[in-house]
Amino acid sequence: MSLFESALKLFNTALDTANDLLKLTGAIGQGDFAPAPGALQRGPARNSAGVLQQDPQGALLTRSTAFTDEGAFRDDFVAALLLTNPTGTVTFTNNSKTVTAAGSNFLTSLNSDMHIKRAADAETNFVRIATIIDDNTLELDSVYPGATGTGVSTTFWPTVTGPGVIGVGASLVSLQPAGVINPGTRIFRKVDYLPLRVVFGGTNISARNANQETIIGFVDVIPTPVEQAVFVFDGVTNTVVKCRSSASTGATNIQETTVTFPNAQTSNLSMEYTIELGLDNVTFLINGIIVAVHRAHLPRPYTPLLLVVNSLNTAATVTTILSIDVINVQSVNRLGVQNQFLGDGVSAQISEETHYHASILNTAAATADQIVTQVTVPTGKTLHLLGWSISSDTAAVTGVVKIGKNVVTTEPVPAAVPDGNFFRTMFLPAISMASEDYAALPRKFAKGGDVVTITVTPSAATPTNWRGSLLYVLR
Repeated sequence: MSLFESALKLFNTALDTANDLLKLTGAIGQGDFAPAPGALQRGPARNSAGVLQQDPQGALLTRSTAFTDEGAFRDDFVAALLLTNPTGTVTFTNNSKTVTAAGSNFLTSLNSDMHIKRAADAETNFVRIATIIDDNTLELDSVYPGATGTGVSTTFWPTVTGPGVIGVGASLVSLQPAGVINPGTRIFRKVDYLPLRVVFGGTNISARNANQETIIGFVDVIPTPVEQAVFVFDGVTNTVVKCRSSASTGATNIQETTVTFPNAQTSNLSMEYTIELGLDNVTFLINGIIVAVHRAHLPRPYTPLLLVVNSLNTAATVTTILSIDVINVQSVNRLGVQNQFLGDGVSAQISEETHYHASILNTAAATADQIVTQVTVPTGKTLHLLGWSISSDTAAVTGVVKIGKNVVTTEPVPAAVPDGNFFRTMFLPAISMASEDYAALPRKFAKGGDVVTITVTPSAATPTNWRGSLLYVLR
């Protein structure tokens, strides 16, 4: 046998062996999120002939300790409605997972983060989309509970309107429960499991009433959660809010902290609420300021969670409106060397002294550039800005706000001419708040001797409270 023939025979033998070994079998067990341990198939023994496995999306399954997750999202509620409809005629079949259509566009108009139902069916019939096969065929997570027929409604946010109203307009989603007994007017969305972070931006509750409770945050089930990490607004006092977390419904497994809004804020103003849910703590923040940290009773590591906004009445009461401008969710299942959670993990600024400076300007003048709050940087130090906020509380008064250092009493110089004194200039609408958070990447802004200032020029000579704050570190 020639050398070439020997080499060819050896190659074919190796190829046959590889074909025997590389056999693609089954997918991992069904589960909403990977790499949840309960969703992993306990397949062939580790030392069995090599077997490749794939996940439910058809990707090669490789077991490791480093992983990522694609569950993050942001919703600015820019559409006119929460519900959308794909084109064509869509047909549902009771007790079937398959939804079919004629002349539709499933591939471009839908995705697996959405829920779907027959348009004429009740809200309780929304089912999450599992797989989009083509423009006219999709599979549901579970069998369709509603009636057989045509017509379709899809949404990222399944709704339970109850005796109330849910609407979208001016980039806000609004929930208004009627003044009667109401088990909940709510929107919700499936996320996954911790670690999770949610920011409810531009959130306000028009009035706090007796017999009324509003909840925003993470829960395992609705309307009565077992495991949760939520802000709770109840009672008539709009200067306080409850931070609640739990591992079960037992009283000894629920941790609740009642906190007063920082910087003399109230829940009827446009506020930012943040919940950071980690393995060993849940951190609650208002306008970027930590107000509570719970370590005793938290949702379990692999409990699938929902993000919920819910307003309910336990008895007849006065109507109120809950409005939210933006909801931003980070799902940070990744190699945990470091994360940006303020209340969890290790980051540079946790080992530094954080400075918080806040003050209130009460003025009835329309004078330009009135000082709301001001900080002088100590000699030999550099100020790195972590965040700022500014708010007003009078309906008829808007303001021009400037954030800067040293001389900010004149408008910024013309375009293309550098002016390092100005950091931000903006228009602040009446009864509103603006803020920015740079905790993940502090801004180096001022040196020793500089004076950092927030000023406002009110639009009218009407008594108004202007509240400003600066969060920073000195290095």
